[in-house]
Amino acid sequence: MKTCYFIVFFLLLFQLKTSAQRSPTDWMFSYSFDGHAKDEGPNGNHGILVGDVSPATDRFEQAGKALFFNGNQSGYIRIPFNQSLNLPLTNFSFSIWIKLKEYYKTNYWDLVKTDQYAPIFCKAENEQVFQYRLCLTSQGYVFDGVKNGYLYGSFYTQGPVVQREEWQLLTVTYDTQLFRFYVNGEVKHTVDFLPNFVSDQNNLVIGRDVPGAVEYFNGYMDDFKIWTRALSVREVGELYKVSTKSDVKETFELNTDESIVLKNVLFVQSKTDLLASSYPELEKLVETLKQHPALRIQIAGHTDNQGEWGKNIELSENRAKKIKEYLVEKEIDASRITYIGYGSDKPLNGNKTEEERKLNRRVEFRIIKN
Repeated sequence: MKTCYFIVFFLLLFQLKTSAQRSPTDWMFSYSFDGHAKDEGPNGNHGILVGDVSPATDRFEQAGKALFFNGNQSGYIRIPFNQSLNLPLTNFSFSIWIKLKEYYKTNYWDLVKTDQYAPIFCKAENEQVFQYRLCLTSQGYVFDGVKNGYLYGSFYTQGPVVQREEWQLLTVTYDTQLFRFYVNGEVKHTVDFLPNFVSDQNNLVIGRDVPGAVEYFNGYMDDFKIWTRALSVREVGELYKVSTKSDVKETFELNTDESIVLKNVLFVQSKTDLLASSYPELEKLVETLKQHPALRIQIAGHTDNQGEWGKNIELSENRAKKIKEYLVEKEIDASRITYIGYGSDKPLNGNKTEEERKLNRRVEFRIIKN
């Protein structure tokens, strides 16, 4: 009987472990909208342009680096989801850059006190029951879902939250209770509601809202991202700051034989999951490798001196491997990248204070061949 219990326990533990490996805890989906709806995140869940959606100039005046939706009842983006790959019900964040041209004229809706409407996204295409949606109105915004025929969520009706004909970053975050709505990194509204969202396998539709009357978005969209956790107020502010800089093409200086530290490349404590602040620096490395196709590098992971030596070696190596995997997902040839973990063997300082240990916890790269 004891042997039987042990086998059952082992199988349950294995299922939990493999499930955790399949489920990312941070960055989930990323769409640059560079004239397409390709997912540049770890899942590769590519969307499809439907109808009149066309490449457009982005907020940095780069042609073809955004998408234009003309609001003529035909143009939207469909992103597929299913039982094995779906969006979360709690602990999530959405962010997207928009430039609204005009609101869509729709039927009067009591909850938002206006008939001026601009759908951003809705997780439904042909169903009246939807997981959630985000819409702007001339009197505020709507983030809601429907369960048993009843709407619930956040309905803000105290005046416009965006300016038309201006690029602005919209961000929404939700943990198990608190919902926040941001414009350009600043909190515009905070509200409590219980986690009543209902999972479904509907597609996520960008630029069109189906439940009730069908409305379409009229304007520009760029850089749509989804996280599987609620970003903090500080992280949303930093997200706005880094995404207002035209540093997509920024690269590293290569006139050095020394290792280069990847600044702000951070992980969940004791894990290999990347934090959201890591991606601007990693994109800089991606661009460096793309502009120098003969370049070969070695990625090195380092930890502080806390914990067991062997586990630190393993953790640092796995984190370096994670960086390589990210670069390969960005279409960098795997043969150009090696990785190694040094654990706490190569500190930058004495590891005596938390500030010193923080500097020692790092990922670096060095040039092997240029």
